[in-house]
Amino acid sequence: MKRIIIIIAILFSVNSQFISAQATQEVSAFLGGGFSPLSYQLQQGGTRSGGFGGEFGVGYTYFFDPIERLVESGSLQRFQFGIHSGLGLGIYTAKATIGTGQTTRTEKDDGGHDFVFEASVSNYAENQTALFLVIPVMAQMQVGDQYYAKAGIKAGIPISGKFSSNNVVTTKGRYPNINPYPIEEFPFAGFETSNRNPKGDIDLGITVMLALEAGMRFRLTSDLTLYAGLYFDYGLNNSLKTDNNSFIDYVPPTINQSATVTTNSVLSEYTDKANVMAVGVKVSLYMRNLW
Repeated sequence: MKRIIIIIAILFSVNSQFISAQATQEVSAFLGGGFSPLSYQLQQGGTRSGGFGGEFGVGYTYFFDPIERLVESGSLQRFQFGIHSGLGLGIYTAKATIGTGQTTRTEKDDGGHDFVFEASVSNYAENQTALFLVIPVMAQMQVGDQYYAKAGIKAGIPISGKFSSNNVVTTKGRYPNINPYPIEEFPFAGFETSNRNPKGDIDLGITVMLALEAGMRFRLTSDLTLYAGLYFDYGLNNSLKTDNNSFIDYVPPTINQSATVTTNSVLSEYTDKANVMAVGVKVSLYMRNLW
């Protein structure tokens, strides 16, 4: 009886170690690229064209015990599920164009009097780039040694948003109660036609993305596997902060300084919503037994 108990204990111990060995932990490094735009619609007849971008970083996946079953053909099917997370950097780009853009609003001059400030641009083009720290939380499924799929969400934390442009801006001032004609070519008051090359920041907020990925696995060694597949990310919320900035900012002159006219991104006034999106090819290198 004692021998039977000892044998059962040994078998149970071996079996427990075997089951535990089936649950694996893997770290990975990945690189992806493709069509990665900031997606939005512009007012005043403007258009947006998406650009290329990508993402790269590191990941961690915890795999649960595999599920195996015999099918009618007699072959063994193997499924394994896991939870994937990590840290990455996502790059998104876009280009905005406006045939004719017009801004009209009431401002105050250096004497505190109200006037109508007018600003216009023509053939305006602006390049935009956004960089996010991306944190995925995804379920991963593997079928045999060949196929894999992931689904879940990614949180995008903005690191930087930049824009650059080269355009001609015309600014005017109008006092309707005094003179129906606008004041032009008065640089001290900020009224002139000038060639500007503005660069600045885009105010971005945290975004949540739906994330999907699927592809094939190629085992290189017992501890090294190459993953190659397609990925799709789409932002579920607005990535812009709605702070109601103006496309053209105006600061009236003082006694010792002329007026300041600043050109911001078109995203500050001509749209109130932008979503990140990415469709591309991703390659990952999974490594196990590193500890």
